[in-house]
Amino acid sequence: MHTPNEAGVGGENGSPRDNESPGSAVWMWLEGLAGGLIAAGGLLIALPVLADLTDPLGLLSSTVVTFVAIVAWILVWGLVGTVRGRVKGAFN
Repeated sequence: MHTPNEAGVGGENGSPRDNESPGSAVWMWLEGLAGGLIAAGGLLIALPVLADLTDPLGLLSSTVVTFVAIVAWILVWGLVGTVRGRVKGAFN
């Protein structure tokens, strides 16, 4: 039987999030907010073009615009989180 040296601290069975500080939840909220604001700004700039491209879809055009907005938010959120992680790792 295999017994880990430090039970419950990281390791194969532990989650990487187990070692994060409580303040990291605030950073995740800030990353999400920043991603949403950046995506919203980009969407506002691209909205006229996006509306013209989706106009032939009729009632589905609003669904496509919403889908693009959500996907943009998730991608920018991930990008902001990745950049913050790399910068944080570079200074540690």
